[in-house]
Amino acid sequence: MGVLGFNADSPVHKALSELACTEASDLESMERHEIMDLDYIEKDEHGNFELKKVPNEDKERLFQVLLWHDREVSQLPGLAETASVWQSLTRESFEEFRHESRSTLSHRF
Repeated sequence: MGVLGFNADSPVHKALSELACTEASDLESMERHEIMDLDYIEKDEHGNFELKKVPNEDKERLFQVLLWHDREVSQLPGLAETASVWQSLTRESFEEFRHESRSTLSHRF
């Protein structure tokens, strides 16, 4: 499994790899516009390089992961270590967050 549940061959994983985002903490400073601009380079069947955009549904999922992280960090006292927040991310807690925040997310992709 790749970054935050994205498979290693997924567009998100490829785009983040090109940006040298190798740690979850690298994602913490990403802005919404940076997520919206995610793309990657891939060889086509003829060996030509092609610029590909990350699909919107993958961008939305990544954006929601970052929102989840922000919510969890905001509940920590002071300047606590945020690595433990990333380690606490489970599919169940993320899906619960997505369900709770679905109606409150004002920025759709």
